[in-house]
Order: sequence, then structure tokens, then C-alpha cells
Amino acid sequence: MITDMKISRPKLKLVTLDEFIDLGINEKFAEKEIIFKLLEAKLDPKKKDNLRNLFNPK
Repeated sequence: MITDMKISRPKLKLVTLDEFIDLGINEKFAEKEIIFKLLEAKLDPKKKDNLRNLFNPK
């Protein structure tokens, strides 16, 4: 039965934007669609600021 199953919950971990970008360009990262955007943000400070604003709007 489902009630007998032990389901683990994902654990949240706070990371900096740089850590998130590095995690996102890792080959194990599941969301392949955003890798290009993360690489751009790693190389271009303006694009990094734009990405930062998505997570921390003014």
C-alpha cells in the first residue's frame, strides 16, 4: 500500500548564484534546456545580473 511506503523528500540547499550556475552546467543536471543560458551567465556579467534578477527581483 502507498501508506506503507517510505517516500524520501528532496532536501533543499541554499546556494549562491555562482554555485547554481556551476551545478547547472554539470552533465548530471536534468534541465538540459537552460544549460546554454547558464553558460552565458557564467561568461557575461550583464547576463549574470539578468539571471540574478530572476531569483531576486528588485
